[in-house]
Amino acid sequence: MVTQVVVAEGRAGGAGNRRLQRLGAGRASAGAAARGGRPRKSAAAAPAPAPRAKLSYKEQRELEELPALIAALEDEQSTLAIALAAPDIYRQNPAEAKRMTARVEAIEGELLAALEKWEQIEARAKG
Repeated sequence: MVTQVVVAEGRAGGAGNRRLQRLGAGRASAGAAARGGRPRKSAAAAPAPAPRAKLSYKEQRELEELPALIAALEDEQSTLAIALAAPDIYRQNPAEAKRMTARVEAIEGELLAALEKWEQIEARAKG
């Protein structure tokens, strides 16, 4: 069921619309003759935006998996940060504290690499 019909003023559908289009085309060519024969540039003559580059299957998979990888790395990083915040870990097990600190530094590098990879793939996808 149609509840509303919107028609631009002076424009109707069907045969009337075709007549208006022909009339408008005639006016455009008459206007071009008045300007010295130069045709008016239209929107169709404007260059089309560059098509988006298609990602390879491997890149699509990476793009799909990167958010989960980043979330897992951030979760591990926050868990290690909480464990390292306990003051007694350095007294009770200094080797474990040293291992956790090294892992936090490694996670930072992995996160940075994953975020850069994500940006590169998305930039390639957008063209």
